[in-house]
Amino acid sequence: MSPITLTSAELAEIVTAIGELLPDTCTLGTLTHTSDGEGGFSDSRGTVSSAVPCRLDSIQMRNVSNEELAAGQITPFHSYVLTLPATATIDESYWVKKSDTYYQVRSVDTNKSWPGCLRAYVERE
Repeated sequence: MSPITLTSAELAEIVTAIGELLPDTCTLGTLTHTSDGEGGFSDSRGTVSSAVPCRLDSIQMRNVSNEELAAGQITPFHSYVLTLPATATIDESYWVKKSDTYYQVRSVDTNKSWPGCLRAYVERE
């Protein structure tokens, strides 16, 4: 069986259709490290894009603990997959804000035969 080939117009239609299925919006940004002049630095969040269509889904991996040790206490560990339009720009240096919750991007799946959407794996901060 030979592989299916899409024209650029067909792929554009798929991208548009997937974009219409993204029910929420989010803000994408990066951290900026600013020197304090005394050998340290402070972080500030800079917005790259706002009102980006998205969908955030919780994921649970088999045979992986959903808990982590933080401040000497065991706390729940939350991992998510974020679906964005194929045209979005995002990488592992980005943060995501959806509603009032921030997420850190851990990886981005860019290896697609047909890039109808972009998927990023994120963790709640």
